Amino acid sequence: MSPRNDGLHYPAVETARLPEKLIFGNRLAILIAFSLLTLAMSFYAYQLKPEASFAKLIPQEHSFIQKMNSHLRDLQASGAGVKVSVAVKEGDIFNDEYLSTLGQIADEIFYLPGVNKNGVLSLWSPNVRWYMVTEDGFEAGSVIPPDYDGSEETLKQLRINLARSGIVGSMVANDFKSTIIEVPIYDVDPNTGEPLD
Repeated sequence: MSPRNDGLHYPAVETARLPEKLIFGNRLAILIAFSLLTLAMSFYAYQLKPEASFAKLIPQEHSFIQKMNSHLRDLQASGAGVKVSVAVKEGDIFNDEYLSTLGQIADEIFYLPGVNKNGVLSLWSPNVRWYMVTEDGFEAGSVIPPDYDGSEETLKQLRINLARSGIVGSMVANDFKSTIIEVPIYDVDPNTGEPLD
């Protein structure tokens, strides 16, 4: 037998004998204690509920966060949101019927409970804008012209504004057959304080 496997070459140290006697001398008690501990941990594990709200992820006691919370209504929603796609059946979005329907849908969504009204974006939103650099500096305006009346001239201007805006491919489909309404929502209903369902 090699010295490595021979117990005589590695005599037990006196300090190691006490833990050995405690553990192996009380096997049943230790087994029962760990079983009870496992049962208790299992009970509490079933009580866990996943909650990934923004508020749980940041230090609420920090002064910056407390200041943010006092102005929370003025800020954007927590990142939760819905995107509504409105598509045409035939043709493209450059017709008055489609644009009127899009405006009505955006208005109805705007007034739903729990919607963060500051962040709703559609073609009709005044903060959806186009920008252009000219010889004189910058020019900008709303994507839907302020004098929009459904005429061919304003529809042509809308097409030009969309090309300048940079939203084709994100808010407007590449084939001009649909647009998106972005609807940020709050985690909780601002009126009741209850989580939104």
